Formats: sequence, structure tokens, C-alpha cells
Amino acid sequence: MPCFDSSHPVKWNLGQCDEGYFPYDRQVVFLEDDGMLVYGGDVWDKGGADLYVIRQLLSLRQRYPDRVHFLMGNRDINKLRIADELGVWHGMDIDTKNELPFHGGVYWLRGTKLKGDPEATDKVPETASPRLKWMLQKTMGSVNAFELRKAELSRERTAAMNSTCAFPSHDSSNHQSSRDQNSSVSVTDEEVAKSYMMSCDPNYGTMGQYLAQAKLIIKIGPALFMHGALPFAPNRREKYFPTPWLNAKNGIETHVNSLTEWIHKSNQFAADQILEWQQFGNRKELGDITCGGVWATEGGYFNITSGGKGFGKLLQYGMNTLPDRTKNSSVVYNSWMNNGMPREDATDPCWHDFFTTYGLQIIATGHQPVGDMPWPIQVQGASQSTHPFWILPCDTSFSGDTVWVSIEGHPNESTNLGRGSGPSGRGDISVW
Repeated sequence: MPCFDSSHPVKWNLGQCDEGYFPYDRQVVFLEDDGMLVYGGDVWDKGGADLYVIRQLLSLRQRYPDRVHFLMGNRDINKLRIADELGVWHGMDIDTKNELPFHGGVYWLRGTKLKGDPEATDKVPETASPRLKWMLQKTMGSVNAFELRKAELSRERTAAMNSTCAFPSHDSSNHQSSRDQNSSVSVTDEEVAKSYMMSCDPNYGTMGQYLAQAKLIIKIGPALFMHGALPFAPNRREKYFPTPWLNAKNGIETHVNSLTEWIHKSNQFAADQILEWQQFGNRKELGDITCGGVWATEGGYFNITSGGKGFGKLLQYGMNTLPDRTKNSSVVYNSWMNNGMPREDATDPCWHDFFTTYGLQIIATGHQPVGDMPWPIQVQGASQSTHPFWILPCDTSFSGDTVWVSIEGHPNESTNLGRGSGPSGRGDISVW
């Protein structure tokens, strides 16, 4: 645990990757020598401990580089937009509109007449804090993320001033959390915006460091890992392994011929795009980029804005749909689930042939919450005597808010009394 000198002004980290800044009393370790972690992505936006979680992950990987692997989720990839739409913080007055890139809205709101519709008159905010709130709430599906980050920053700074831990362990002698203190340090909206800009800095931010070490697809022995799902049907062998970032502009789909080649090309594509993002950040910091708009307004794999030409293909790969509203062939946003049940082709016997051909026994994924526990989908061959394989959706991110109770008078039915405000009852608390 770090020591804080109360005789000097408190300096607290807004999200830069600083190995010397770790305001917690414990760090994650492996209990067994052969343990391994594949982190499935979507590090941020839920639960109010974004910086804590990402610092713990980066620390763990630094100590166990061969045993810790990161995947890119859609909520990680979309943070590339922060540098493009807010900029890279380098001491600027972030709530001066002249410092921000021109923003013409986002393509997925086109025609909605909502704020951010490129065709609407209600324009995107021109200063950083309101723009960030709008981005998180209305374009990233992160309704509470701004206020959660503010609370986490307050908690960190209050703990620093009291020489305690921001997230103390349950049996720590410094167990009193900053939320239980009589007073807490206030954090301004400007500081929250600055924190996002610093933590999403392509070169120096914690999210920048995470993405630089993350991949789209990971294969370890007979196990295949990705954030979402395989974006093709099992009975269309000629459509296996799409590479939409290479598609010709006339819309002709491109593919490769093997799983090994696809994994390599996918991860190389992602690494190249992150390198372009880092170079964009350097040019942005030096003021060498003349803004011609932002990627999100038109989107697409062949976007001509400064950000679009650099890393727009990865941004598009992390999206659900293309600008023409057709489905995106991506392992990031596709899902094995449909309306709470396995998608129609998930149990197709052709998947058994796919597993056999490529030496797989299990595909582990996340992206879409599946309930209280992982939802195993058995992949059986045409003959019931064949050895089954497994598809395992593992996102249980709302499991702590799942409280099922019987409905009076209907013994075979139940309802969810979770703490979330949405119709599903799901909130932001997960089981640890």
C-alpha cells in the first residue's frame, strides 16, 4: 500500500498508466503455478470501479505476462472514440469549445431526430464535459458511467487524503471505505472529462495499455476465446472466416481459408489499428491534425476522416451494424444468444464438424449476459454416439442483481426482483 505525505498537496491519478500509482492494499495473484486468465473484454462502464479493475488487470499481466491474456470487447474498442471526439488532453482547457473537434453526430442515430442525428438540428455539445456525458449515455450504452467515474475519483482522492485505500480488502486494518467517511473530496465534471481523456490516451492511458496488449481471438490448446461469437453459420463452409476490413468497396465479402490464418490476420489487423491510434494520439498532442470531422458521423470501414483513415476499421469492427444497417461480420458484437435463448444454429450438428476439423473442444465467449451462471451449449454430431463439444457463453455480469421469486398462484412461473431500473430488473452488480 502506498504512503501519502500529508504535508504535500495530494496528487491523484486520473487514469494515466503509472506503475507507481496503485492506491489499493492488495493485488490479484495466481494461487496455482499453472493458473491462467483470459479476460473477456468490456473492462469499463458498469459497477463503478473502472480504474480499479483495469489497474489490477495491467498489474497482473505485468507480473505474469505468459499467463494473462486480454480480449477486446466492444466497450473497450469504442473508447478509441474518446481521442477522436474529445481529443488528447495535454494541459488544454477542455471546456473551451474551440479546443474540441467538430462533431456532426453519429451514423447509428441517423433518422431518429435525437441529439446526435447527423440530419437533426439538435447538435452535439461543443464542450468536453457535456459532450462526454452525451457520448457515454446516448451512444455507448453507458448511462451511469460518468457519475460512476466521478464517484470513483472522489473515493480515490478521499482515501489518499486520509492515507487509506480506495478499495480496501474486507479484512484490512484500513477497512473503512471513503464512502463511510464524514466528508469526501468533490470532483468536478471537468475532472471527469479529463480523467476519460487521460485514461483513454492511446499511448499513456490505462485503456490505451489494455488495448495495446489485447487481441480479438485467442486459441489456447483446444479452447477458442473471443468476446462475442463466430460470425458465420456452421453449414456454409464457403463463408467461414470473414475479414470485413479487407472487403472491396463494392461490398464483396472477403474470407481466409483456415482458422489459424484467420486468428493471425484478425489479431494483426487489430494490432495495426491500435498502432495507428497511438500515432494519431502523438499527432493530436503535437497539434498536427486538422480536424475534418469524426469517424462516428459516417462510420464505415473506408472512412476518410483523420481518425477513420487511421483506426476507423477497428472502430467499425467493434460495432453491431454497418452504416447501411446490415449486420457486421465481427467476433466482437455477434452473440450465441437470441432473446435469452441459444441462437437457432447454435446446436447445428455442422458445428461438430467445425470443432473436429480445427481441433477444438470448447469455444468460450462473453458479450451478452446470460443469467446467474455460464450457459453451456452442447454441440452434438449427427450421431448421438459422437463425443460432444461445448460453446460456453460466460457473461454473468448482472448475476448479483438476479433475484428470482415464485409468482403467487403460478407455481411453475417466477419473476426477477433485481435492483436494476430496466424491465429486466438487471442492475450493475455482479457476483465476485
